[in-house]
Amino acid sequence: MKYILHYKYYLCRVLAKAGLLKYFSFFFTIRINNKKINIPVINGNGYFNLFPVKEAWMETLIQKCLAERQGCIIDVGVNLGQTLLKIASFNNKVDYYGFEPNPVCYNYSKELIKRNDLPSFKILPVGLSDDAAVVKLFGDNDHASGATVVEGFRNNTKKYKVIHHVPVLRGDIVLNDENINAINFIKIDVEGAELEVVKGLQQTLQKYRPVLILEILPVYSLESPNGKMRKERQDQLLQLLREMQYDLFLIKEQEVKLKKLDDIPVHGDMGSTNYLLVPSTSSNQFSDMLS
Repeated sequence: MKYILHYKYYLCRVLAKAGLLKYFSFFFTIRINNKKINIPVINGNGYFNLFPVKEAWMETLIQKCLAERQGCIIDVGVNLGQTLLKIASFNNKVDYYGFEPNPVCYNYSKELIKRNDLPSFKILPVGLSDDAAVVKLFGDNDHASGATVVEGFRNNTKKYKVIHHVPVLRGDIVLNDENINAINFIKIDVEGAELEVVKGLQQTLQKYRPVLILEILPVYSLESPNGKMRKERQDQLLQLLREMQYDLFLIKEQEVKLKKLDDIPVHGDMGSTNYLLVPSTSSNQFSDMLS
């Protein structure tokens, strides 16, 4: 069996390198955080889940939140289940709600849940925003992890084209329909659309006071229209979170530490794009991680 598995890995790599993996499907069992996880590779989708990136900072925060906080987990921007897999490797019984509007990624993530028998994990085929709409999703392939619904957010408009038209809903309305008693944390990775997501979750954030793990991509420069647009959106987002009494921390990924910030400067460091937002009354919970 071991030799068959190695053969499948090798064949998968060869097909990927040749650009032919999209015509094939395979199923593998790997270990993530010493837990067996079943990984489907469907027409090439999910291939990189076979080689999960070790994100010590993310895994530390997930473990800490699971150990010290109560409630379900909200994953806004599931993509192909990268964070889902990390969560399941630590607790496969937790109530998990994922939101993924890209139909290719949604269908793959549903299969991932099915293959790993995760009945408490639920994915909805919509994005979250501040209003209900059908919007354009821009990307460089049909399952792009960098896909965005914010037109003009990427400079390379030739590379990033409309790959889907997708539905988005106001998060407060969607979550109000679920039987939720508490929310542990919300992970938001939506490639520039954080402002609309948070606007649409204001009632949820005020009611449940969850921790937020939030990617905010850099404002590289204020010299370009793109940079000015990004900075304006970033400022609006941070002001909204301040008004809801959330404290901002930069996640220092290599050190697995937190640095308290008042603002996010103009920068081009792609290693400084992940932030922890904590209700002011709960900030001491993460004092052991401060640098």
